[in-house]
Amino acid sequence: MDGPRAPRADELDSLLDLLCEIWDYFPRLYSQEYLHDGIRRRLHRRDARIIVEDGRPVSNIQMLFHDIDAYGCRFKTASIGCVCTRADRRNQGFAGAILQRCLKDMTDAGARLLFVSGDRSLYRRNHCVHAGDFLDARLDPAVLPPAPPSLSVRRVQPDAWPLLAPLYQAEPVRFRRRLNFLQETCFWWDCNRHQIWLIESAGRALAYAAFVTGFVAEGQKPTPALAEYAGSRAALVDALPAIAQGGSYSAVELAFPAWDRDLAYLVGRLGAELRPRPLPHHTVRLLDLPGLMLELRPYLAARLPESDLDRLSFAQEGETCRFTCGEQTLSLGLSEAAPLVLGGPNRPAVEGDLGRVLASVFPLPLPLIGFEYI
Repeated sequence: MDGPRAPRADELDSLLDLLCEIWDYFPRLYSQEYLHDGIRRRLHRRDARIIVEDGRPVSNIQMLFHDIDAYGCRFKTASIGCVCTRADRRNQGFAGAILQRCLKDMTDAGARLLFVSGDRSLYRRNHCVHAGDFLDARLDPAVLPPAPPSLSVRRVQPDAWPLLAPLYQAEPVRFRRRLNFLQETCFWWDCNRHQIWLIESAGRALAYAAFVTGFVAEGQKPTPALAEYAGSRAALVDALPAIAQGGSYSAVELAFPAWDRDLAYLVGRLGAELRPRPLPHHTVRLLDLPGLMLELRPYLAARLPESDLDRLSFAQEGETCRFTCGEQTLSLGLSEAAPLVLGGPNRPAVEGDLGRVLASVFPLPLPLIGFEYI
């Protein structure tokens, strides 16, 4: 066994063969030229971790790194995907060994949180849990008021990102993106299957919304889920009937961060039930609690008086996190700490002065994963 390690350039074609063996629909979705060009993106050489036997990769995990901007505070996150092992090499601990290497590499690189696009035993054993403070609503376009005539809605492709970027850049909680970030993502999630709708008025971009649809049975209309949005919330809500008509949607699923009070108010005003939920389609693990809170100190300072801020501290030793305010200290395992910090259905209750202070700053705001999905 050779690894876990990063793949060499001469192993990328063999790695692609492994991916196409596990996800056999890749060759049906993408051309061979696209697949081979995609696997040679820098991040696949740099941020994949593999185990090699007999000169060929047999197990793989792909990492991605991102920066999040939350009300002007910046911190690094990581995500993993494409977790796979060849069928005849499973149950030998390969994926677990690679994941441990990835966790070390992520922490060494300064990542504070890990997002995982899945919920399997491998992730749960490594303290990846459902967390995040989000809301979910289902809307029937047939009962929505018609879009104002001043709004126009059109579908755009991912290469329209330069037009959408200024809208996203103005979001208070967002991923920091370079203009060409779509060319730097994993090739199979570069949003070529998203339906991206641009909302304009008098030729000026007001908002956009990206939806994804799962499997649709023959003869049925799709029910898309909101994957990402930016810009005017009022324009977005007003445009939903036109978007639904353009996409032949039977209904629309909206999942969005609970910190977005504007969107919550507008959706609630339509009579939709707003249901709390964790980060959609992902589990989360804390990687470095003290580092995260140090980078978010300006965010804390805007919410806490100095007397509380000076008494508040955070520590992490291995898989235990400690929250301290004055004389009161709370110790939690990583699986319990993540819902406390980020919110979610399993958020533990904290009593006393520490509970009062933490309630002022937690849950921390997160963006929808959107185009960063892996």
